[in-house]
Amino acid sequence: IGIDIEANRPLPQGVARLILSEPEQQWIRRSDPRLAAETLLRVFCAKEALYKAIYPLVRRALPPQALIVERGARDDGFVARLGVEGTSFPKDALLEGRWAAQRGHVAAAVVIKVA
Repeated sequence: IGIDIEANRPLPQGVARLILSEPEQQWIRRSDPRLAAETLLRVFCAKEALYKAIYPLVRRALPPQALIVERGARDDGFVARLGVEGTSFPKDALLEGRWAAQRGHVAAAVVIKVA
């Protein structure tokens, strides 16, 4: 299980460059400019939740760009994959998560079912 909650305010300047993969950068650029800051915050929050869920399985610090977040089929969801090899976690395995914005915060959660 990975959960992250962030205050709903713009991330500091330069954070996007540090955390976003190329597909995520394109997604943010294509989004409505009025929603870009919130979309970036949601992606950041999702990556934090993903990292918290994946770390116990891979026991390795992963760079933020290694976790690739995409819009889900529903507005309250996202899908993500691990974009690097060399861990015990399968590369490109799709993970589903949920996010929400309420009362001045953005939250994201991911559950990984291990067989």
